[in-house]
Amino acid sequence: MVVHAALELLDGWLADLPAAGRDWLSSAVAGVAAGDERALFISFSLAPRKLPRTDLQLSEQERRKVEELLPGWRPWRWSLDQVARTRLLLALPHADPERFLATLDRLFAAAGLQEMVALYQALALLPHGPLLAKRAAEGVRSSMTVIFESVALDNPYPHVHLDEGAWNQLVLKSLFNGSRMERIVGFDARANLLLMRQLCGYAHERWAAHRRVDPLLWRGVGRFADADALRDLERVLATGSPRERQAAALALHDRGGAQAVAVLAAHPPAPDTVSWDALGEAGP
Repeated sequence: MVVHAALELLDGWLADLPAAGRDWLSSAVAGVAAGDERALFISFSLAPRKLPRTDLQLSEQERRKVEELLPGWRPWRWSLDQVARTRLLLALPHADPERFLATLDRLFAAAGLQEMVALYQALALLPHGPLLAKRAAEGVRSSMTVIFESVALDNPYPHVHLDEGAWNQLVLKSLFNGSRMERIVGFDARANLLLMRQLCGYAHERWAAHRRVDPLLWRGVGRFADADALRDLERVLATGSPRERQAAALALHDRGGAQAVAVLAAHPPAPDTVSWDALGEAGP
C-alpha cells in the first residue's frame, strides 16, 4: 500500500523534470522494472549527472499528503536526484523477497557516499520493511555523520522497525554527533526505561566534564523518570539556562504525578514552551 502511494507521489514530483532528464529516468525505470539489475546499478550511479540536484520544493498541501501517507517522512529535505534514486528502487521487482534483498545488498556494497545516503533515506518506503532492520542498524553504527543522519533523522523506518537496543543507540549517538534530535521520528513513542537511565548517565558525564547537555536529552527522560532522574530535572530547573529549564519543565509535565508537580512548584516557572519540537527548532 505504501509503495504504490509513494510511487504516485514521486512520479508527480518528477513530472516537471526537463524533458531530457524525464525521458532518461523513464527509460531507466522501465529497465529496472524489467529485472535488469545492470540498469539499476548504472542509473542509480548516473542520476545526479542526468537530473537536477536542486532541492525538492513541496507546497503545504503536498506536505500534508506526505504526512498522511507516512507520518514523519520529510522528503522536502531531499534533492531531486535523491527522489529519482528512490523511484528507481521502487521499480525493482520485489515479489521474491530473497532476490530483492540480495539485489539491495549488492547495491549497498557498491554504493558511494551519496548513493548510500539515498538508500538509507528510502528504507521506510521499500517493500519487505521488517527484513531491512539489520541494514538500518548498520547505518546507525556508521562512523560517518551523513550516513547516520540519513537513517536517524526525518526517517520513519527506525521508529517502526528497530529493536530497543538499536533504537537507544540511535538516540544516544544523535547526542554524541550533535544531531537535531527533534527530527528523530517517533522519539516519544519509543521512550523506554533503559534509555532514560542511559540518558541520565550521559548527562552526569557531561556535567562532570563541565560540558553542555543538549536540552532535548530530557525528552527521553520525563515519562520514565525515577527518583534519581527527578533530582536531575530539579537540578536543571534550579541551575540551567532558560532553554534547559524549559526542557526540564516539559519533561516533568510528561512525567506527571505528585512528585513532578512538587518539583515544579519548588522552583520559579520556566519560560513557556509550546512543545518539544518548538524547543528543538529554537536552536542551541
